[in-house]
Amino acid sequence: MQTSRRPVLASATGLLFAAAVQAQPWPAKPVRVIVPFPPGGGTDLITREAVRCIRSYAAQRSPFFLYVAYNAPHGPLEAKREDLLAYGFDPSKPRFRTGPADGQTGIGNTRKQTYAAMVTCMHRGIGRILETLGALGLDRNTLVLFFSDNGAARNEGGSEGPLRGWKFQE
Repeated sequence: MQTSRRPVLASATGLLFAAAVQAQPWPAKPVRVIVPFPPGGGTDLITREAVRCIRSYAAQRSPFFLYVAYNAPHGPLEAKREDLLAYGFDPSKPRFRTGPADGQTGIGNTRKQTYAAMVTCMHRGIGRILETLGALGLDRNTLVLFFSDNGAARNEGGSEGPLRGWKFQE
């Protein structure tokens, strides 16, 4: 029976699942594996998988397409402690809450603080991807596109700065 590696799926959720899917006999039912990660750790998990894919494709010396769709800075608003600290997080002060079921892990003192920490983590991940392309000598022959599905989420702490429009505006 022929075996085949499943492709990396083109979504943030797909990337989370693809990290744990191994070669399966073909045809096989789709496999969904839930990979636990700490609050705010999904961005790092997606980055690690993207870097792993780039290294794998580089070793094969073949052209590739990689779509990296970070979930950050979408909800739930959760960031890593070190990123929160960079924006003045004070664990002795109250944390923002969106509902009675909210936990305390990964949530900063304000929405804006948590949102900014999430964006910082995403920027660091994009930097790791670009550094990997450079270290493997792929940066001179690679097209990298950055795009967003919408504007900033004002209610979640985002800002569109001098640009007009925001998330959910029609």
